[in-house]
Amino acid sequence: QLDGEIDRVRSKWRTAWENKAQDEYRSRLNLWRDFLEEFQQEPEDNADRYTYEVGRRVMLHLLEGETGGIPHAEQQMLVGLDNILSGLLAPGEFIWDKELTAGFSQDEYPYLYGILKR
Repeated sequence: QLDGEIDRVRSKWRTAWENKAQDEYRSRLNLWRDFLEEFQQEPEDNADRYTYEVGRRVMLHLLEGETGGIPHAEQQMLVGLDNILSGLLAPGEFIWDKELTAGFSQDEYPYLYGILKR
């Protein structure tokens, strides 16, 4: 029932929904970039923040389908950040509560399965 209500609001206010999603995407992308830069500059001081900060990367993934299209420059920025992350990430276990693993597969969300190398 709740999904139906969300779909109804999404359809009625499609342009506003997409604009809000684009604003949120841009904001989270910048915050994600800032975190990765801070980690690279001071890994010891920022590594413990990863479990929280990676939520921004998850939100970017979830917002992609809601925006009506991501500008090319932002797409390229995310690809670059993902490349940086792949060099920093040591693969491992799921980093959030185990109850959430069903909603976040390792294939789709590899950054939730590991920790940052210091």
